[in-house]
Amino acid sequence: MKKHIIVLVFLLTISIVACNKNKNDSVDEGTSAPASAPVADDSPTAEKAVPTAVPEANDSAGDNDAVKSKECEKLTNASSMVSLDKDTYSLGKITVSVKGITEKMQSESAFVAIYRANAAHEAWGKYDYPPVGDSQLTFDVPDDGGQYEMRLYCRDGQYDSGTLVTSVPFTVNELLLESAVALDAAVYPASGQIIANVTGITQRMHNAKAFVSVYKAGSAHNAWGEYHYPSAGDSVLTFNVPEEGGAYEMRLYNRDGQYDDTTLVLSVPFMVLPVGGLL
Repeated sequence: MKKHIIVLVFLLTISIVACNKNKNDSVDEGTSAPASAPVADDSPTAEKAVPTAVPEANDSAGDNDAVKSKECEKLTNASSMVSLDKDTYSLGKITVSVKGITEKMQSESAFVAIYRANAAHEAWGKYDYPPVGDSQLTFDVPDDGGQYEMRLYCRDGQYDSGTLVTSVPFTVNELLLESAVALDAAVYPASGQIIANVTGITQRMHNAKAFVSVYKAGSAHNAWGEYHYPSAGDSVLTFNVPEEGGAYEMRLYNRDGQYDDTTLVLSVPFMVLPVGGLL
């Protein structure tokens, strides 16, 4: 009986040792699991992927655009960025005072340009690029009378309200005064020539192709007869007497291509005798 108990105790001891060994083996396997799992590899990879995944170049460009837009916005809110020496012109030059041009604006080719009033951003006329800081620019007065604007844009190549810094309106007068046409006679025979002395033609009128023409008395603006373009200043023009007798006018228009009351400068009446010499 005592022998059996000893054997039983021995077997129990072996079983306990075996169980403890299995438990230790299980713990070793558990501690080795993180080493074999891709956690350690994933962590540094994820950290490297973060800056790579962010579109740095695009964000940088976006930031630059934002800075540029803020620059234009700041300039738009600034006062007296562009001022003119007058608000109404007839001929000559326009002096433009430009203030506050930054180096960034110059690097993006900020420009000042003449526009017709309310014209599209792309419909610029004469233009110039101001230097950094404050400066003065000079423009020729436009040939045509009407309402205009002097605009400043903070960059070239993008023409919209986002790049428009400021706009200053001004007026160009029609030159209808001081011009004259004098004829060498009031009545002409049925053949011969008419001598017209034309004075006071401005350079602007000459550039716009001001013209002198024979018209039947009271005829429409576009019903011209023989015509000539006078030189700037004073000139003498020669016309053939119309073949048909009757009442006529010698008209001066301040530009070609637009024939209406707004471009008619003056009209001088004259008569042409019919064949036989009697009216």
